[in-house]
Amino acid sequence: MSSISEIQQAILVLSSTHFVQLRRWFSELDWQQWDSQIEADGKSGALGFLIAEADGMASQYSVEPDDQYRPGSVVK
Repeated sequence: MSSISEIQQAILVLSSTHFVQLRRWFSELDWQQWDSQIEADGKSGALGFLIAEADGMASQYSVEPDDQYRPGSVVK
């Protein structure tokens, strides 16, 4: 296995095309790992506090269905 500094040096000499391919691959990998973590946290109940907070906020406001995308449509 290569060290981080070896990987960094290899990245520095990539052609621009290969660099773009690597960046896209790495970005997709990062999102996949983030999604997996969020899913695991949701299943474990670790995000329950967010649901409770959102429910509490939602009960304070009402939004008219036809106004939901216009600024100022939230009625308190």
